[in-house]
Amino acid sequence: MISGKSFAFTGEMTTMSRKHAQEEVLRRGGSIPSSVTRELDFLVVGSKNSPLINNGNGKKGKKLRKVEELNQRGDKIQIITEGQFIDMLQVEM
Repeated sequence: MISGKSFAFTGEMTTMSRKHAQEEVLRRGGSIPSSVTRELDFLVVGSKNSPLINNGNGKKGKKLRKVEELNQRGDKIQIITEGQFIDMLQVEM
C-alpha cells in the first residue's frame, strides 16, 4: 500500500512528528518528493487544527490548496487524514 507510492505531509500531526512519518514511508518503500507535483500519490493532512476534521475549521495550507488545484485539473492525488495514514502504516506491519 505504501511501497512505490509518494507522500507529502502538511499541517501538524498529533500522533508522531513529520520526520518520523516520513521515515516510516521510506522504510516501507515509499518516497517523499521535495515538492507537490502531479506525480504525488498522497497528501497527508495532520490532525491538529485540520481543515479536514473538526468541522473543517482549520486553515488550508499551501500544499493542500495546490493538491486541490491539481485535482481540479484532472490529477488523482489522494488527500488523506493523519488517521487514515496511521491505518495504512498498521496494515503494513
